[in-house]
Amino acid sequence: MDLPAARESFRAYVRYLQERIAKGTLSSGSATAHQNDALRVMAAISGVDTMHHGIDLCRVDTGERRFTDPPPDEDVGKVLALCRALFDGLSSLCLESRPYPFALAVPKHLACPGNMLWIFPARRLYQSPQMLSVRGTGRVSFWAFDYENGRISTAEEIRKHYKAGGDAARKAVASANTAINNANKCLTAQNVFRRNAGFIAHNAFILLFLANTGMNWGSLVNLPCSDECEISAERQGLRSVKYRAGGKIVSFEIQTIFMPFFRTFLKLRAFLLDGHQFDHLFIGRPRSNSKSNSLEVKPLSAYSLQYVYGILRNVDPNLPIIKTRKFRAAKSDWLLRNHDPATTARVLQNSVPTVLRFYAEGSPRTQEDEFARFFDGLRATVIAANEAVRDEVEIPAGGCSAHGLPQKVGNAPVESNCRDPLGCLFCDKYKVHTDERDVRKLLSCRYCIERTSHLADSEEQFQLFFEPILTRIKYLLDEVDRRCVGLVGRIMDEVAAGELDPYWSSKLEMLIHLELVL
Repeated sequence: MDLPAARESFRAYVRYLQERIAKGTLSSGSATAHQNDALRVMAAISGVDTMHHGIDLCRVDTGERRFTDPPPDEDVGKVLALCRALFDGLSSLCLESRPYPFALAVPKHLACPGNMLWIFPARRLYQSPQMLSVRGTGRVSFWAFDYENGRISTAEEIRKHYKAGGDAARKAVASANTAINNANKCLTAQNVFRRNAGFIAHNAFILLFLANTGMNWGSLVNLPCSDECEISAERQGLRSVKYRAGGKIVSFEIQTIFMPFFRTFLKLRAFLLDGHQFDHLFIGRPRSNSKSNSLEVKPLSAYSLQYVYGILRNVDPNLPIIKTRKFRAAKSDWLLRNHDPATTARVLQNSVPTVLRFYAEGSPRTQEDEFARFFDGLRATVIAANEAVRDEVEIPAGGCSAHGLPQKVGNAPVESNCRDPLGCLFCDKYKVHTDERDVRKLLSCRYCIERTSHLADSEEQFQLFFEPILTRIKYLLDEVDRRCVGLVGRIMDEVAAGELDPYWSSKLEMLIHLELVL
């Protein structure tokens, strides 16, 4: 290989990638990945791994990372409360053969009389307060159904709404009674009104499912369903649902408390299919084929989510629209608070770096609360150099105010115990004095972690276990530096020159003797 020519070719390729970044046709992350792939191939062919020296390489611009903020808790609450009400109530109507008129309990914020929507076997299953306020402006207003009181109106009550007077009113009342009688006799999806109610429940469950799984729309649409279903407990608080489709296992994870809703949904799905077979978990709105007297079942489409929100906004016109990416961010936020990044990545079917990069921001309000608690805790942990702590015990990372009684701070990623000095960093008994001794301990600890980073099995493992520790040390040192300007910088230079705290120095020497650290 002509090394000078190869080097110039690589330089030209890097310039090309940088031009694409400047034009906005390629992200810095993708450009850096392409560049590094080319560099690895050239190194493998030539045996020279210094081909990039002296070349201004592409680098990932962290400002390009598009974090997805979780939606406000209030918005999520409104959407899920309405979906839960529709799913619970209309599933009960279908699966428990409940009679019409049917009282559907709805959230209080809708301001419905008695917090109820009355469901009738009509093209308009219900009329929300907003719909009732403009009743009569449409071509058909279903005056025979008293949507406010859950009964059939009398002919005299609705006579004024018909030009033909009493005869038209009596016919409307008779027709309404017939519809109710037929619906209360036919308890299957053969009754179009029960089927309509069932599909509203089905679609409401889709949003509950998205919120619980954090799944994207494409994955949800293609989820299979078959008799070969296995549900297992692989992690505390989570259940794994596995289907076999086309010779492959397709799985997703949901919270244990969501399992009863999922089982109810499977019964509702069977009700809607009415004996038909379908290989997708979720069902698109089927069409009746009058010639063959059969149901044409089809999968969800790319526009189904928009249709779902259209139905929900008939009930609540002010309902916020939360799409799949936002639900995914909300789910990731919950998982990161209650589990580790690896579990979060598995549930969301992402890698740990992707979860940490795009879905670990947290909601703005939660961030504000957490920052307040964080800095309050930081101020309590970092104390003055001459401040005495009763019964304080010296430890490798600083001091301890109650040795033997560890208590982890919040959802800290490292368990606190009195045997592991790294766990002390996340204990509420941990103290750091703003003096040379404790600063040297922290800097020595960080130095040893950085020197041994290569021992991790992968970058992902290092991020999972050591990034939180290094971040914690950084915040502690920043607080010390804020109070004693210059102290951290001076000790940092000394530690870099080899003047470590005795405890950490002995640890490092042991690793060097074992030839684990050069």
